[in-house]
Amino acid sequence: MLIANDTKKNNIVEYVLLIWQVENLLRAFQFDMQIVEEKLIRPQGYDQNTIEQEKEWYADIILQMKMERIEKEGHLSFSKDIVMELAFLHQSLLNEMNDREYKQLYTICASDIIELKKKQKGATKNDIDSCITGLYMYWLLKLSKQEISIETSTAMNKIAKLMAYLSNKYKELMYLKN
Repeated sequence: MLIANDTKKNNIVEYVLLIWQVENLLRAFQFDMQIVEEKLIRPQGYDQNTIEQEKEWYADIILQMKMERIEKEGHLSFSKDIVMELAFLHQSLLNEMNDREYKQLYTICASDIIELKKKQKGATKNDIDSCITGLYMYWLLKLSKQEISIETSTAMNKIAKLMAYLSNKYKELMYLKN
């Protein structure tokens, strides 16, 4: 929860990736709070008050996942909503806001995004969903020490730069709102 809150404030794309990771960990732990506490919370060295807050946060995520019936696969609706907000901002930066730097970053990785969408075989809803899903899959490959081609690494680095810029613009707009 503490890491998630900081990440949400500072980098919304990383926050979505973190939530997806939490969903998968909770599935792997079969939604067992005892394992969650043992593997995810206690190793952080938190004080008892923070441990209780963390347990409550994870329990809430578990409840949401069960209510949304995504125990086996899928993502929480609030993370999907964020991805849609980012997709809207993406379109706004390209069109209404005419953000030159963003357009340049997008142009640099447009063909990579097209390739990524082909590999995802229609499983994603838009360019931003494809990019975030691609970054998550790339991270999983790296985590499992799978061999990753230079082309894939290069493409994902370009996409990561685009997502970092998009996250910064999202943060700027959120500060204007508040």
